[in-house]
Amino acid sequence: MKVEKYLIASCLMDSDAFMTALEYVTPSMFYAQKHQIIFEVMQRLHNKNKAIDLITMQDEMTQKELKKIGGISYLSKIADSIPSAAYAEHYAEIVANTYRKRVVSRTLAEAQQEISAGTEIDDVVSSVDGTLAEVMADKSGDGLVSIREVAEQRWGEYEELQETGQKITGITTGFESIDAKTGGFEPTEMTILAARPAMGKSALAGNIAVRAAKKGVHVAFFALEMDKRMIFDRVLAAEANLNVEQLRRGNIKDWMSASETMSTVTNLPIWINDDRSITATQIRAQCRRLHKKHGLDLVIVDYLGLIRGEKGLGNKRYEQLGEMTKILRGMTKDFNGSALILHQLGRDSERENRSPRLSDLYESGKIEQDTDVVAFLHPDKKRDEKLPDHRKAIDLIIAKNRNGRTGKIPLVFRGERTEFVEVDLQ
Repeated sequence: MKVEKYLIASCLMDSDAFMTALEYVTPSMFYAQKHQIIFEVMQRLHNKNKAIDLITMQDEMTQKELKKIGGISYLSKIADSIPSAAYAEHYAEIVANTYRKRVVSRTLAEAQQEISAGTEIDDVVSSVDGTLAEVMADKSGDGLVSIREVAEQRWGEYEELQETGQKITGITTGFESIDAKTGGFEPTEMTILAARPAMGKSALAGNIAVRAAKKGVHVAFFALEMDKRMIFDRVLAAEANLNVEQLRRGNIKDWMSASETMSTVTNLPIWINDDRSITATQIRAQCRRLHKKHGLDLVIVDYLGLIRGEKGLGNKRYEQLGEMTKILRGMTKDFNGSALILHQLGRDSERENRSPRLSDLYESGKIEQDTDVVAFLHPDKKRDEKLPDHRKAIDLIIAKNRNGRTGKIPLVFRGERTEFVEVDLQ
C-alpha cells in the first residue's frame, strides 16, 4: 500500500514519472480501489494532454470519484509522502510484481477450490495456464530498440537467405505457388483459410501439415470436425497415392508401398487433437506445453466455428469468435510460430454467385482485423469443365496479405486422394 502511494506521489510531482509508470502498470494493478481511481484519472488527463497535479486532478474527478477516494485531502497527503520522484520506476516495478503475485495466488487458490468441487482436471489446468500466461504477458517488454539493432539482425537473415538460396522467410506451406505469393507462414502471424462447405478446407490444411512436417516443421493439428482416424486416412491416401475410400475398406492392392509410406508418415512431427469440446484457452495451453516438450512451429485449427465458447468472451457468438481469434493470435507469440485457422463462410457469396470477399468475415466477430493473411477457397467453373470428374478446379484467393501480395492461385483438388496439387503438377 505504501509503495502504491509513493508511485502516485511521484506521478503528481513529475510528468516523466507518470510516463515511466505507464510502461509497467495499469489501474487494475493497484490493490486499493482508491488508488485505481486516482491512476485512471491521471490517464484521462494524460490523454487530454493536460498536466497532472492536485488542481487538475480535482477538476477532472467526478463527485463520485472524489467521495470514493476520501476527498482531495487524501490526494494531498499522498503528495507529501516522499521528497522526490527519483525512484518512480522502482515503485512501478514493485506495484506490477505485487499485482502478479496476487493474481497467481488467487488463481492457484481458485484452482484448488475447483478441484475440490469435482471440476475436470484438464479444465482446471487449462484455466490456470491461460491466466498465468496472461499475467506474464502484462510484463513490460523490451520497449524501443534502435534501428541499428534491427538492421544487424535482419542483415544476418538476408545473408542466410542468400547463401541457402531460400525463397521464403516464413514456414513453408509445402506448395511453391503459395509460398511464392505469401512468403510462407511468418512467425507470430495468423492466417485464416475460409470457404463454404465441401470446398476442401480440411484437405488443404492436412496437405499443408504433412508437407510442412516433411520439411521439419513441428505441427499441432486441432481437428474439431473429424475423428483423428479420418485425418490419418486422408494423410496416408495422399502420400501413398491411394483411393481414400478403398483404404478405409481395407481394399489395398499394394500393401508393401502402403506400409513403406505409413512408416514415413508415422515419423512426422505432427500432433493431433480431435476433442470437439475444446476451448481457445485450452488450445493455447496445450500448444504451450507441446512447445516446451517437443518444439512447435505451426498450429492448425479446423475450424474456428467449432471451438467451444467460454466465460468472459462475450454473450453473442460473433463476439466470442472475435475474442477467440485474439487468443489464438496471442498464442503464436508463446512459441514464436504461426497459426492457420480454418473458417466456414455464410451463404452470401454462394447466393450472390460471386467469389468470397473480406466483408464476408465481418459477421464472424470481425476476425479480419486480427488476421495477417486471409485466403478463400472458391471453385473455378471455367477450368473445372476441362478436368475429369474426379478432379475439381479450385482457386486459392489471397484476399489480404499484410506483408506480401494478394491474388489468385489456381489449384486442382484430387478428390479420391483428398489432395490438392498445383496446376503445373496435376
